[in-house]
Amino acid sequence: MSSTSLRKNFSVTFIGMLVYSAGNFLMNILLAKLSPENSAARNLGIYQIGVTYSQPILAFTMMNLRAVYTTDIHHQFKFGTYFAVRLAMMGVAFAAYIAMAPVARLDQIEAAAVLLTGVGLFFDALSDIYYGIHQLHDDLRPMSFSLGAKGILSPIFLAVGFGLTHQPLVAIAGSAAASGVVALVYDWPSAVKAMNGLKPPDTVTIYWNWAEMRQVARKALPLGLSLLLGSLSLYLTRLVTHKSLGKEAVGIFSAVALLPMIGNAAVTSLGQVLSPKLARYWGTGDRASFLGTLAKLHVVALAAGFIGVAGAFFFGDWLLQFFFKKSFSQYRPELVLMLVAGTFEYLKVCQGVSLTAMRQFGIQTPLMIVTLVVTYAAAVSLIPNGGVHGAVMAAILGSGAACIVFIVTNVWLIIIGAKHIGPANPSEATPDGS
Repeated sequence: MSSTSLRKNFSVTFIGMLVYSAGNFLMNILLAKLSPENSAARNLGIYQIGVTYSQPILAFTMMNLRAVYTTDIHHQFKFGTYFAVRLAMMGVAFAAYIAMAPVARLDQIEAAAVLLTGVGLFFDALSDIYYGIHQLHDDLRPMSFSLGAKGILSPIFLAVGFGLTHQPLVAIAGSAAASGVVALVYDWPSAVKAMNGLKPPDTVTIYWNWAEMRQVARKALPLGLSLLLGSLSLYLTRLVTHKSLGKEAVGIFSAVALLPMIGNAAVTSLGQVLSPKLARYWGTGDRASFLGTLAKLHVVALAAGFIGVAGAFFFGDWLLQFFFKKSFSQYRPELVLMLVAGTFEYLKVCQGVSLTAMRQFGIQTPLMIVTLVVTYAAAVSLIPNGGVHGAVMAAILGSGAACIVFIVTNVWLIIIGAKHIGPANPSEATPDGS
């Protein structure tokens, strides 16, 4: 990929991710703004409870198959095999969503929110695996358009549903419908078209080869477990907040946790663009280019963190009142602290991109276990008595711990050249033996 192509892909991906993140941000704003003052936090809390209980399950069942597919430089498996694994795991996800209500003791509204959110995430998972085809083409314009379309349509569908009924569940259903429209009407046809130009030849047809599916699943399972643990560490504070403080507290905490999403869009979009390139550099032994490219990603992460913290410090109370309700403006200190936690998350994203490019999937699981233990200990200690402020402090401790252990591991692997861990499969060994 040339530097011009890299800049172009980053630009279009960043725009798509920015619109998508803005759309997610706007959905939360609309639920708060369209609600009366006394029910804004509760309605936002219901929406976020759906996200909080469904996202960890989705993270595990998706297993970051797109990253495994796009870094499979030896074309060991067909796209159809990855697609079949994705569909099979989505079935597992829906079974888990249905079982969630009695296991987590959710009330009817909360259980419905989880299931409806899961429907939307199913369509997002279909879109995600299609995006991998465009990544291999080094043309991320279709992915950017798809993300942008979801970022525009989802708030519209949500606002119409909530405006007509004043029911948060109808709003969630509207958002899920928007994801379905984009996945079926645009993502699938564009993936079929893009696949025609790939070498070696491949198709988007589902390939139900159970032996190969098991191999792919075993390869991706450690990454899925790592993502599950990472998602749990991210949402664990909301889970404990929900059980300790109720729906309204979840809504307030979620409001102050939304601004870091903007910086995350920048870092994640650049990471997606750079992932195949980093994998090629590492696979061919070009360590200098690998480190130089990775450094650029870290610069973006640190810049996003600094801008976010500074903006929240000077304008946080105004931002919370403008975007949500007047009662939210008292949480400016929590917003500043949450953006500090966001900076740690941006740096952790950089480390995750690096480890995935090196195809070091298994090692991410113990790293996330450490993160989860720290986050859980902080959450149960600080939230019951500390309220929303305690939840924010727990988020900082969890994100900081994750950032530290991931950085230390990355530095260690880069120094030793990953010789002691090796590729996930002997057939993936690179020419220089790394």
